[in-house]
Amino acid sequence: MVELWRLESTTSTGELLLGGIEAIEWGPDGFIYMLDYLLKTVHIIQSDGMYVRSIGRAGEGPGEFGSTNGLVIDDRGRRIGVSDYSRQRITFLSLDGLPAGEWLPQPVDGSRARPYKARMGRDRIIVSCRILSPRGDQATLRYLSGLFDEQGALVNVLFERRHELDRTQAMVFDEETAEPLSIFAVDQQGRTLLAPAYGSYEVHCFDSSGVRTHVIMREYDRLARTPAERESEHAMLVQSLSAFPNSQVRSSAWVRDILQVTARPDGCMWVESSRGWRPEEPGVALVIDQFDEEGRFARQAVLHGPMDHWEDFVCVHGDTLLRVTSATSTWAAALASPPSGDAERIEEAEAQLVICYRLVRVGG
Repeated sequence: MVELWRLESTTSTGELLLGGIEAIEWGPDGFIYMLDYLLKTVHIIQSDGMYVRSIGRAGEGPGEFGSTNGLVIDDRGRRIGVSDYSRQRITFLSLDGLPAGEWLPQPVDGSRARPYKARMGRDRIIVSCRILSPRGDQATLRYLSGLFDEQGALVNVLFERRHELDRTQAMVFDEETAEPLSIFAVDQQGRTLLAPAYGSYEVHCFDSSGVRTHVIMREYDRLARTPAERESEHAMLVQSLSAFPNSQVRSSAWVRDILQVTARPDGCMWVESSRGWRPEEPGVALVIDQFDEEGRFARQAVLHGPMDHWEDFVCVHGDTLLRVTSATSTWAAALASPPSGDAERIEEAEAQLVICYRLVRVGG
């Protein structure tokens, strides 16, 4: 990992530039787009690290997003989309920051889907969402990843989990089953690569029409959380589920087996596992499992460089790696702060830093 540039969270005049980065995408124009959940904006950065501007729902400056839960690039339409969970839609903006339409999911079995993450397929949009269907004192909670058309209709369900809830009783959320199905990627052929299971090393592969073609599985020894990791994760889960009164949270003693799936431009797939996320060898930042286009394990890519496995958020694109520092502590501060306004949340958060590295292959 060879450092190329770094972007500070504040400008030379003290103006806040970065609040809390939760998603990074590369646009068709060569710019880097960063979604900021605290400032509710999308920051545009040149490939050399030069800050260009920040855009929101109304154009320049902070917009009117209700919430920000994911960032999607529409290469064909040359626009960017922000998943707005609270308003149950994806808001699109042109690359110049002008309003470029909205995508609203149609009701699924009579209930609205709230989007978490989305990716553009060939003729469809792949969305992970949550659907709550109340029936008096009962309710069905569904976590679903599916193919939707441009009009918002669900075309094909890729994977889903259902939970039957008794709203007269305390709701129990098990971390290993009550999680969004948001760890997926879409490759250049329009195939979806989805890692649905918390405690299993498996990637489900779907063709562009949403038909599952095969499942990639590996024998894997789970990685236990440290006591500090479990305590911190439990506290963040409790805060994130505060909308459900009297809810109980069961945090896992284990780190999720697969933390990230990346579709590479050369057709191969990179999988970041829990043990690759917390490597034992000093000086190693990440260990990535690489699979070929047919889903066969090829090798492990060992990335050498600085990394805080608990704090840092990492995004890889081609031979470029972006590292966002203080990601976990910033998110924890945002969850723990009262929802009275973003100013208090930003003030309590750790200052973030974006560092760009070039991945240089050493040896054979």
